[in-house]
Amino acid sequence: GLGQAVMEELHIEDGRVTTTNLADYKIPTIADAPPLRLVLITDAPGPGPFGAKSAGELANPAVGAAIANAIDAAVGVRVMSLPITAEKIRSLLRTKELRAADPE
Repeated sequence: GLGQAVMEELHIEDGRVTTTNLADYKIPTIADAPPLRLVLITDAPGPGPFGAKSAGELANPAVGAAIANAIDAAVGVRVMSLPITAEKIRSLLRTKELRAADPE
C-alpha cells in the first residue's frame, strides 16, 4: 500500500539486513492515512454463520505503480524502485536536466 510505496525501506548490506529497529524503519501512521468513508450495503444473507459475509479482504493495490505513473505524468521522470522518495525524484530530475543540457 501507501507505506510500501513511499516510506518503507529495508536496508541490506552484504546480504544482511541493517535496518535493526522500527526507529529506523519508517511506517505510516494514522496521520498518513486518507479519510475513510464507510458505506453499508444491505443485501441477501451470506453463507457464513448468522448470514455473515466476508468483508475487508483487499488485494494488494498497485499504489506504488499509481504514484510512479502520477510522478511521471507530472514531471516526466520514471521512478523504478520503492520507496518513492523526494531524494530519488530530485536525482532523476537532475539527470534529466543534465541530459537535456548535453544532448550528445
